[in-house]
Amino acid sequence: MKNIIKIFALAMLMILPEACQKYYPMVAPPIKEVEDDLDEEIGGSMPFYVTVHGAGTMDGTSWDNAMDATGLFDLLTNYQNLSRQPIYVAEGKYVVSNKAGEGLTITKDIYNVKGGFSASSSGNSTTDWNPAKYVTIISGDVNGNNRADDGDCGIFKVTSGNIQFEGVSFRHGYLNQETSATLAGQIGAGIYINGLPLSTSVTTINCEFRDNITGADNNVSSSVAGGPAVLVQSGNYRAKNTKFINNAETKGGRGGAVRFNSDEACGFFDKCLFTGNKLAGKFGSAIQLSGGHLCINNSTFVDNVGECGVVNGGGAFFISNSTIVLDSNDRTDFALRVESKAGKCTRFVNNVFMTEKSTGYGININVDAPDVTSFGGNIYQAIRYGDNNNKATTIYTPAATDAIKPVSGTFDGECWMYNPAGIMTNYVTLATLLDAVKGFNPTMSSSYTNLGVKFYEWVTEAGFKVDYRGQARNVEKLQPGSYDSNLN
Repeated sequence: MKNIIKIFALAMLMILPEACQKYYPMVAPPIKEVEDDLDEEIGGSMPFYVTVHGAGTMDGTSWDNAMDATGLFDLLTNYQNLSRQPIYVAEGKYVVSNKAGEGLTITKDIYNVKGGFSASSSGNSTTDWNPAKYVTIISGDVNGNNRADDGDCGIFKVTSGNIQFEGVSFRHGYLNQETSATLAGQIGAGIYINGLPLSTSVTTINCEFRDNITGADNNVSSSVAGGPAVLVQSGNYRAKNTKFINNAETKGGRGGAVRFNSDEACGFFDKCLFTGNKLAGKFGSAIQLSGGHLCINNSTFVDNVGECGVVNGGGAFFISNSTIVLDSNDRTDFALRVESKAGKCTRFVNNVFMTEKSTGYGININVDAPDVTSFGGNIYQAIRYGDNNNKATTIYTPAATDAIKPVSGTFDGECWMYNPAGIMTNYVTLATLLDAVKGFNPTMSSSYTNLGVKFYEWVTEAGFKVDYRGQARNVEKLQPGSYDSNLN
């Protein structure tokens, strides 16, 4: 019997997944009583601890015995069950591979990868946590020159599992034309999601996607090029308090930061910022929705450059409390471009759709017989029907509480702020907004139903009562956009 056990143990050690450098067999840390603030300890499962170079025994049971970068990536990609154990990661730069090309593949549930801890943390303490101060970078910068270019790699490809990242900055993911052509669909340089919709999701909280680049032509690999920060072919992506900064698609793909590419793709965004993203081709300098579902609340889109809309697509949109401003350097003149037909509907309430061009359009409805409805409280800078004014045979009628006039504002790097005096005469209430959210239920054929109710539950009612900064709104007089000065 002992010999059988030994043979079995040796066999298990031989089944080692691919790793970027070396492999550490992982075992669950022992359950022990500690007096600290492990707020995410659940069901008796203790966290893993990670620093760039590791420490002590490197088994991850404490900061004094932390895993190193290689151990972290082994842990994310091997057979270890992480559905109940958080992973605490200290400040520093963690490069996912030592060679150019595709990134690491994740195929399992991961409870939470939480960055932003001080490298000087000790024991099991998690008190010294500040993602802005203790920046934790997961990077594709293989060649170490602090930019995304040839010689670097993509970051993560997720094909199964429910995964959460918190307090992490994803930087310098890179995929070029040649690499993209060989990857059977992995074009996203940051996080690429392609799995069964009901069992594949990635959530980012207090995260950042910065300086990721795809250089793949839209004709490569079934036209899925684009989305250098996040590309969703099939599955779910949810972002809360997440920033998308200076990402770029450089060869003509779609989506300067994020792209959803099928009816089995779904995205939720709350309190997110898109700025500095660039698109060499057409369709969505920040987000492009080739298909699928997109729900956005309390988010800001400013200073993104491309063509055919900052947010663009023909899937199902719901947008509330958000500000979309077209940059004066953009190659076209409309902020939001939608092609939603019956079933693939667009619904919006309490937004600002504006351009920095005096003759621009806030919205371009570019489809025959559109299914586009305003629930009021929006500010538009004019509406255009079709790229050449020859589409939208059913003319869209704005809500009575919408204001169709230009408005100027100031961007402070976080919010686009303006004074609504003299612009709005009527405001929507929180009750009206929540009715619109909960009623959003596209009938398009897909795996998603009662989508608006799910979005409401994810944001929570409290989330609709504040603006992008977390400042309280007057629930009887909501100011349009992601900035609210709490009107009297």
